[in-house]
Amino acid sequence: MVDHDRKRALRIENWINDPSACTPGEVSTEVCPSFGDFKDSILPLYYYAKNQAYGHENYYDEMKKIQSRLEFSRSISMLAFIYLCLGVLFVIPLLIKFRREHSPQMRRRIYVRVPAVLLILFGIFFFSLWAYERESDEFNKRAFGYFSSMLMAEKNKAREENPTASVLTATPHDVMNHHRR
Repeated sequence: MVDHDRKRALRIENWINDPSACTPGEVSTEVCPSFGDFKDSILPLYYYAKNQAYGHENYYDEMKKIQSRLEFSRSISMLAFIYLCLGVLFVIPLLIKFRREHSPQMRRRIYVRVPAVLLILFGIFFFSLWAYERESDEFNKRAFGYFSSMLMAEKNKAREENPTASVLTATPHDVMNHHRR
């Protein structure tokens, strides 16, 4: 079982099988899971699914590529944020100094170029952060999708070996108990 709290796992499994039985809330009841129950159950399942997907060479290669893009966009967003903060901190005193010491023509150039550079840094930060979120989402989808595909393949293989089996899809119980096999 991926979730080590058996009661919590059963509450979630029962809710998945019949979501109309109860409405999850802030506090779990004997039969209904809480939002915290979902969070505490999904993290171990995510790591288990990711590790299982990493065990297949094709899945591993694709997920590593996504992870590389994810780390690149995170690095760019951090650099842009740092330069943006440094720019704001150092540009304000610099603009005050230029106001007193330089000609109006020079000041106009500075007052146009500096905000443009800061705006460009903000744009880079914003779009790289967006790319990071998008790649994170894709990575997570792949982890669960590949794990689901592996479970379905196991079910189909079992069905081929035993034609009387009627279930072709993985149930929540299968997911939660997958590693016992």
